[in-house]
Amino acid sequence: EPPAGQLDVEISHCGICGSDIHQLEDNWGIASFPLVPGHEIIGKVVRLGPGVDKFSLGQRVGIGVQRSNCGGCDCCGAKIEQLCPKITKTYAGPGKDKGGFSRYIRYTAHWTFAVPEGIPSEQAAPLLCAGITTFSPLKRHCRPGMTVGIIGIGGLGHLAIQYARAMGCTVAAISTSDSKRTEAAEFGASVYIVSSDASQMAAAKGTLDVILNTASSTGVAGMDEYFALLKPRGVTACVSLPEKDE
Repeated sequence: EPPAGQLDVEISHCGICGSDIHQLEDNWGIASFPLVPGHEIIGKVVRLGPGVDKFSLGQRVGIGVQRSNCGGCDCCGAKIEQLCPKITKTYAGPGKDKGGFSRYIRYTAHWTFAVPEGIPSEQAAPLLCAGITTFSPLKRHCRPGMTVGIIGIGGLGHLAIQYARAMGCTVAAISTSDSKRTEAAEFGASVYIVSSDASQMAAAKGTLDVILNTASSTGVAGMDEYFALLKPRGVTACVSLPEKDE
């Protein structure tokens, strides 16, 4: 049976995040093997430990990147536990349960979340990493009427465009080629900037309130060119993580 404050979840869905691949290949130099990745997890509660009363057996829940926090530091006291310096990650815990590419996982109830009805599990899973990774900086920095640039039109970029648009912002999609123009527009971008085109970059100087960089450092060299797109007192948030040799 789960110990106090924990629960067991039977996994039905788990997204494949780019960081799962990086960890499997030890691209960041921090992987600990044997390793079971997967941190965009959806499943149903099958066992409850003592003291867990916010969930019920059979309830659909989601599990993301973070497994535990210390509970005693300034960050935990300020209810920003995601910044706790002693936090442990989903597949970096001491036990053998590890990540979501498995049938079951035992997890801390505090870091387990109810999934609202009406959201298909396969769509809910990516929100537990890619979703919060892009939502958090946009929620912090964006206001209706702002113009927001999204660098990188991949899995993170697709969500970021939709979030920024839903927040009442004008969205500028920024990519190295013109190949993503149509899909960027479908997700809500009304401006498209090809970063490899010097004339387009020059025309966009000083037009953005916020830039969210979802691309790794590979192919995004020379950030000064992107900083030039910002208005005075503009903000750039980088949510990508380069490989260990970059």
